[in-house]
Amino acid sequence: MTDKALSFFEKMDQLKFTNKSLAFNNLMSLYMRLGQPEKVAPLVQEMKSRKAGHNEKAEVALKKLEEEMGPRNRQAYRYLISLHARISNLGEVYRIWGSLKSSLDLTNSSYLVMLQSLSILW
Repeated sequence: MTDKALSFFEKMDQLKFTNKSLAFNNLMSLYMRLGQPEKVAPLVQEMKSRKAGHNEKAEVALKKLEEEMGPRNRQAYRYLISLHARISNLGEVYRIWGSLKSSLDLTNSSYLVMLQSLSILW
């Protein structure tokens, strides 16, 4: 059963279906039920490295978006703040918040986005 599950996981990985944690969680649960907890740690490390890679790609895309957006685009600033919060980038959240404050008058919506972003991070 373990071989079949591992084979299925590898096939899903080849098809790029393992970008979410569900497949990893299922495999880790299987190992725990079979009394093989030593096989869980490598899966956790693999998940962390993949998440880091996705975050790096997201940061590059967000930097490009920031370069292309207009300086008076309040909505773009809000999206950037929210998206940086979702990839746990507190420094960029504060940096973009500072840019928004210096470029435009703040509205209630801007404060709300910032508060929601901080709640994600803490």
